[in-house]
Amino acid sequence: MIGLQSTPRQLEEARASRLWLDKTLLDFLDEVTPGRLDKVALTDSNSEPGQTAQRR
Repeated sequence: MIGLQSTPRQLEEARASRLWLDKTLLDFLDEVTPGRLDKVALTDSNSEPGQTAQRR
């Protein structure tokens, strides 16, 4: 887990200016994917076996 690198004041300023929305990438994907279930959401390339995995 990555720790917070900003001070509480910096975080509050970022929230106030809407630069930080307290959401993760998965939160944003959950918001946009219900209407796009036929589309690929994420593609991952595993360099060791050279295989590509898609997440829907």
